[in-house]
Amino acid sequence: MIRKYKILFLIAMTVMSFATQSHAQDDVNDEPQVLPPVFKSVMPESEILPDVKLLGKTHPEKIVFTQIKLAKGTPNIDQFARNSPYVEQAQEIDKSAMILSEYNRIGNSYNLHDQNANIIVHAKLKTDEYSSLQDLIVFDELDDTTYFQYNMYGYNVGIVPEDVQKFGKLALSKARAENMFAAISSPGDDVIAEFMLKPVYADVTEPFEVNESNYWLMFARIAELRLWSNESPDNAQLLWYYRAPWYAPKDKSNINNLFVRE
Repeated sequence: MIRKYKILFLIAMTVMSFATQSHAQDDVNDEPQVLPPVFKSVMPESEILPDVKLLGKTHPEKIVFTQIKLAKGTPNIDQFARNSPYVEQAQEIDKSAMILSEYNRIGNSYNLHDQNANIIVHAKLKTDEYSSLQDLIVFDELDDTTYFQYNMYGYNVGIVPEDVQKFGKLALSKARAENMFAAISSPGDDVIAEFMLKPVYADVTEPFEVNESNYWLMFARIAELRLWSNESPDNAQLLWYYRAPWYAPKDKSNINNLFVRE
């Protein structure tokens, strides 16, 4: 889920340029003529859309594990077990047994968890700001205050994606825009943004307070961003695609097969 708050670790880099033109005449006082805004730093559109599948979201438990392991922290497995939804849902007579069961399961899962594994995030973005004049779409949800919020076992994690604000303005050709709006019913409807994040740093020394709740921060690089028509893996249509130059997945079999051209 996308949340916004001023993150001190990020720097706002959104750039908007306005061009003005004035007509000076001796006998009249004309108002300056202002041209439409011209957006700079627009993320370019990929020439091809790869034949990839919508991946499942990373479970909040794994996100909590990644944050703690990456920060070299120590999880409170006993407290996690007691806060497990399985314990909450268990009958009163079974709660003690369920706590023990969850203690063992969570402890084993934590020990086996790979904190370097990619994190998959799904977020809804509005599509009501598209300019056919400039061939771009603007997502106000993505700026330098954007982070992804998770909670599991009473442990709050905020994932801060590096330079996410650069995806606030995407190049979108008329042909690709027509395809997008046809796939999502109408302009203004949501698209699903699938972020593939590479966790790089986390901290457990001091939480970050948001709305009187403490969040443990984790920073991640954006390996891929994919925009989809909906969140159903069987029916989702890929609408826009980005892969970071530094990212080279081990399994490229689903990337190099089929491509769709406009």
